[in-house]
Amino acid sequence: MPLDDNQDRIRLLIISSGPSSDAIDCHLTQVSLGDEPSYEALSYTWGTLQCTSTISLNGTDFQVTPNLESALRKLRLANEDRIIWIDAICIDQANTTEKNKQVQQMRRIYQNAWRVVIWLGSEADDSNIAMAAVERMGGSFDPAIMRLEDACDVPDVPVSDPAWHALGKLFRRSWYKRIWILQEVSASANAIVVCGSQSVLWTTFCFAAAYIFYRAGRKPGPSPIRDTGYESLFSLCSFLFNRSRSEVTRRRETGLLRLLTQFRHCEATDPRDKVYALLGMASDMPDDANLKPNYAKPVAEVYRDLVEFIVTKDRNLDVLRACQISGPEHDLPSWVPDWSIASSVQALHSFASTFPGRASGNSAADVRFPEDSATLVAQGVLVDIIRKIEDPTINTFDSAPWNNFIERLTDNIINKTLDAVEAMGPATRAAMGIPTDGPSVPVSSVRHMSDSFSSNPRPMLLFCTDTQLLGTTQAGPMYDDIVCVLLGCSVPLILRRQADDVYRLVGEASIAPLMFGGVMKDVEEGRRTVREFHIV
Repeated sequence: MPLDDNQDRIRLLIISSGPSSDAIDCHLTQVSLGDEPSYEALSYTWGTLQCTSTISLNGTDFQVTPNLESALRKLRLANEDRIIWIDAICIDQANTTEKNKQVQQMRRIYQNAWRVVIWLGSEADDSNIAMAAVERMGGSFDPAIMRLEDACDVPDVPVSDPAWHALGKLFRRSWYKRIWILQEVSASANAIVVCGSQSVLWTTFCFAAAYIFYRAGRKPGPSPIRDTGYESLFSLCSFLFNRSRSEVTRRRETGLLRLLTQFRHCEATDPRDKVYALLGMASDMPDDANLKPNYAKPVAEVYRDLVEFIVTKDRNLDVLRACQISGPEHDLPSWVPDWSIASSVQALHSFASTFPGRASGNSAADVRFPEDSATLVAQGVLVDIIRKIEDPTINTFDSAPWNNFIERLTDNIINKTLDAVEAMGPATRAAMGIPTDGPSVPVSSVRHMSDSFSSNPRPMLLFCTDTQLLGTTQAGPMYDDIVCVLLGCSVPLILRRQADDVYRLVGEASIAPLMFGGVMKDVEEGRRTVREFHIV
């Protein structure tokens, strides 16, 4: 049943009523979103891509995945038909043109649904016990007037409670890892979580996660609570809860690059969806952006177009901080992040998203993208050449240079951060989530970063340059690599020469004297010059 050639048109699935033991019988109907039809939308994971289960669709056999068949069986009502939107059935997955158009509609589809049904899967691993515990922990809160932080006020659940083990299994189901759930749930003001025959409101689920995080998860000593995966769950729930209830939160700090970085660990069957799933959530996406879903494009082209779009729009090069060695299947230039793989490199400054360095001062990126699309030509300053690399994981490592460097680096960053906080007005602090009565939050987060650097240096390498600059990186530098500051990039970068004026990007670095615009001051005073770098 081809879709009418109308941007508003979608298919809806009608699940015929019947007892749970009967074969599943469904049929499709077309509607216009502009007519405000009443329907639910399913948020689930496909699981295996093998469609080995059979349902009846419009009177003929139709193959679906086992997880979807289980969902349809549990969602079928005994005495009335159920109308629901499900991507695997309502979109012709073999029709690329239709898929492109429908994926552009996804946020609107979930936003217009009267309810989103989150299907975690069939009953297993004591999931009924876990769902009952979720209701017990989070069911007493009114999401209309309460914050997730209020969950710390409920009575403790004993560590000996067997529900903790069941919760650990429930919280590790594959649904939480899926990139598309971010848009599906955040677009909805009404969602319900279903596991087997049990269900709870999504807001109840969020308050239960908050309770575990704020109270149970902070108990000292070994505990089964720590095996529930509560920290990542709370981070996800907090993000989705706040976005779904607050227009202010939806609009604040939700640029595309921030979303891509924050949720890089999420999974997608199609690597292009690591980008497409976030487009509808980004606050900085103009309607005419040349970045619309197109499943005819190769993955490498989608990722390259993304970098060009972000750099051109933001006029900075911080997207390069997300680069690391690409997976062999995509063959990407070194300046294009491979979003299909979770980053194995941690940001050198854990607070960088809130208090970024400004190695290039206030300069804007000065770049061009030649038509071959494999080269980024950027203006910047060659700072120095790496001459020595120390590895703290080997026995011969001399800790004295490392410790001296860490002390100087963290003192410099703490002082700069405190100065920045003290210079902020109350309105700016409030907008950034900083208490207006003092800089206690930034101090604690910066000092936590300092402690982690000092106590666990193993993931990083210490390097020294020709002019005795000390720096750290996780990018795998080599002798003769160069350190540069590109215009519009907040951190120094390490490049590896391939030919005259042609380089590959190795990764970002932290060099304390360069982090706050010193290089650009040298340019202004004539001690350094700006030149062109061809990065492949």
